[in-house]
Amino acid sequence: MSVTRGTVGYYASSPGVRRGFYSRCGTALSYENRRWAGDIHLMVGAFEAPETLKPQFHVFAQERLPWLHLDDGLPRYRTTPSAGEMMEYARADTAFFPAPVKGAGISNVGSRSTTRFLPPW
Repeated sequence: MSVTRGTVGYYASSPGVRRGFYSRCGTALSYENRRWAGDIHLMVGAFEAPETLKPQFHVFAQERLPWLHLDDGLPRYRTTPSAGEMMEYARADTAFFPAPVKGAGISNVGSRSTTRFLPPW
């Protein structure tokens, strides 16, 4: 990933949290948190062709808004993949079950959750 125009600025929005933004207009670009040092959350709307990005999984799925129902079959993490706690969910996404999935190893779905996308390159 690269920035093709302008520069990225950063703002420490709270202890351990850094948010990236386009310096010229303030558009949100990224979110980083020391709690999950290996994760950088990128705002999909900031990409030149967001429709070409394919979701891999959902993060902060437990915090989704109650009216948001997804039935895409993608893995859902309670927080982030680096924390390793996946959530099980019903096929029709009508209920989440908090039991972690054994063997589990980064957009926002809900109030602050994110969907991780694969770049096209």
